[in-house]
Amino acid sequence: MGKPSIINLLTKMGEKLVNIGFVKNVLDRFEVDALIRPMITELCGANDASHELLQFKAKCLGICVPLFVFGVFIVLFSGLGLVEASYVVVISVGCGISPYFDLKKRITERRYFIKRGLPDFISRLVLLVEAGMTLSRGFEIASKSVDKGSPLYFEIGMTCNEIKNGVPEIRAYEQLAMRCRTIEVARFSSMLIQNLRKGNSELATLLRMVASECWNARKAHARKRGEEAAAKMLIPVALLLVAVLVVTAGPAMASIMNINLI
Repeated sequence: MGKPSIINLLTKMGEKLVNIGFVKNVLDRFEVDALIRPMITELCGANDASHELLQFKAKCLGICVPLFVFGVFIVLFSGLGLVEASYVVVISVGCGISPYFDLKKRITERRYFIKRGLPDFISRLVLLVEAGMTLSRGFEIASKSVDKGSPLYFEIGMTCNEIKNGVPEIRAYEQLAMRCRTIEVARFSSMLIQNLRKGNSELATLLRMVASECWNARKAHARKRGEEAAAKMLIPVALLLVAVLVVTAGPAMASIMNINLI
């Protein structure tokens, strides 16, 4: 076995800090559980939410507290003032909440891949429904066409397993929308639930409309990402332009200043 990494050591330290009563009261006062638990549940599932939430708090405390103690030690023994002490607090808190931004980034990527794979899945489902297959059977077969590395494959597979295990279809589709937390999946699930409750002979037509909307949303999102990438490319171009100006105009400005001094 390899040596434990620094992050693992800090996390173990944070696990001990989480169990301290004062720390628990502070976390409860700031409602950390209410803020983070829905995000972790979406990312890891309800079964692992409690463990992952504990690991998240331990990681944050394991980073924040040692930095804060180390900074206070430097401030006290180096004779620095209140301004430097405030810097220590800001830096330690900023580093401590860095796992939160990483969590948000992972959720954003997860929702992006769900939106990306949904149009293909609905298009397959439309073909199967139009061929005369039942909704549940078509849902199961269409799930096999989803990319196996996508979170959408995992969520749809879980829905199929729930239906096989006796969970009512309406409940299974509701839970699918709750787990994915995207507008497209919520609209798709709502349409399936409406079909099961009221019956709708135009299900295939409605699914085609949803698939078209999902394709348009996917194209708009891809266009937006392309524009963002183009905007980011302007930064190195601007830096290169500054460097060229410094190289070309620097000697000329130096010569002018020397002439003026003479």
